[in-house]
Amino acid sequence: MIINAPLVIDGKTIAGEALTIIAALMERLQASVALQDLQRREAHIRMSDTWLCNPTAPEEIPIGMRDPDDEQLSAPVNWRWKLWAAPSTHFSGDAFHEVLRAARSLAAFLPAEELPEGPTPADGGAGGSSGPAELGIPVAWARKTRG
Repeated sequence: MIINAPLVIDGKTIAGEALTIIAALMERLQASVALQDLQRREAHIRMSDTWLCNPTAPEEIPIGMRDPDDEQLSAPVNWRWKLWAAPSTHFSGDAFHEVLRAARSLAAFLPAEELPEGPTPADGGAGGSSGPAELGIPVAWARKTRG
């Protein structure tokens, strides 16, 4: 199976290497595949020779991946993307490992901005705790050992 149709994400065409990974996964598993964009709340679905894009909430299974036997599989690519596969008939025993391997390989090709390291306080301050004194616990008491 060769996938020649371009996949455009964030205004850029995704590399041919990524399409090759997807095509190989589809062929090995005899499955449809979707890339779910959790940030934009949509899924790019590949079932034959074109890409479809449908609105999909982060907690939803993309349309076309909803297998009646509940055999669809998913694996995270990065914080923004999830890879889905739905079988044409039934998956083999190693299907999840194939999906996971493909997801890891796709991470290099799918855009994801860096996440902030932690939550930012609403007042713009540094946040965090200054330790026991903030709770009104005397430092000397906190350091006492039982004897």
